[in-house]
Amino acid sequence: MPATPERAAFVQSEFRSAVWEDPAVLAQYGRVARDTADAPVETFFDSMDHVQIMVDERGALLGTHSRAFRTKVGTLVDLDGDFAMGHLLPGIHVRDDELVADMDAACVSIESYDIDAGQTTFVTWGQVG
Repeated sequence: MPATPERAAFVQSEFRSAVWEDPAVLAQYGRVARDTADAPVETFFDSMDHVQIMVDERGALLGTHSRAFRTKVGTLVDLDGDFAMGHLLPGIHVRDDELVADMDAACVSIESYDIDAGQTTFVTWGQVG
C-alpha cells in the first residue's frame, strides 16, 4: 500500500469513527436510537471505506424493529432434518395474537426439548413490519 499523506494520517489517528443514521429510526426513537455512541467497537480495518461498509451493514441489521420470541413446536425436532443448523438459519412463522406478532422469524437456537410433551422450544428472531 503506498505511503500517501492520507494513509499516514489514517495510521496515526488514535480513533476513527463512522456513523450510520436512518431517518425512520430517529423519528421513531429519537435520541434513544443513538445511545450506542459511547460504546466504540474495536476493529482492525485498513481503510475508512472498509469501516463505513461495516457500519452500514451493522446499522441495517440493528436499525430494524426486531423482536425475539420463544416458540414451541409440537414435535421433537431432528437436528439433521428440516431444522438442521447449517449455514442458513431455518425459518418459522410466528403468530401470536397476545403479543401482536404475525411474522416470519429465524430460529437462532434450540432452547429446550420436552420429551414427555413431545415439544421443542426455539428462540426465534423476527423483523416487525
